[in-house]
Amino acid sequence: MQKSNVTQIDAATKTTPYEPGDALGIDAVAAWLRPDVPREKGIAWVREKVRRRCVAQLPCRNLGRALLFSKIEITNWLQKLERPVHAAHPPRRRKKLAKAA
Repeated sequence: MQKSNVTQIDAATKTTPYEPGDALGIDAVAAWLRPDVPREKGIAWVREKVRRRCVAQLPCRNLGRALLFSKIEITNWLQKLERPVHAAHPPRRRKKLAKAA
């Protein structure tokens, strides 16, 4: 009967249980999501996305000071992200060259 209780808790919090091979550390997430930047900047970016004040908060679990991420939840997060809509740029005007006389 204990198994149904766990399912109810997971359904209430809308999270999926972590599998042992599914868990990622902050280093792995930074290398996965931000491979083009140095390690420290990637980790800082991930920490910023985890904060509550972030609009598109990255899903994670706290284990003390350590952060634990799920590949499945991050993949779902990436699919649900809203893409920014950019405004149309005004046409560029070319400068008229003065004719040499």
